Amino acid sequence: MRFTPALGMLMSTRAGDLDPGAIVYLLKGKGMDAFALNLMVNKEAWLLGMSSTSSDLKDLLDKELEDLCVAQAVDSLR
Repeated sequence: MRFTPALGMLMSTRAGDLDPGAIVYLLKGKGMDAFALNLMVNKEAWLLGMSSTSSDLKDLLDKELEDLCVAQAVDSLR
């Protein structure tokens, strides 16, 4: 296991491996604090972050034809 579960494989709400430059950009360029960054990386990333709807693939498949963001999130799996 790595230092945190956020590294490695993508999960429905976890980002997986991140470029360290992206972290610096979010902290400095977007004014995020450590708490917000941690929440985003561990609880609000990938499927949930891309779709802005759900991290549940079944829900996303049901909405894929209605919502472009959902369609892009589902397409990222293919």
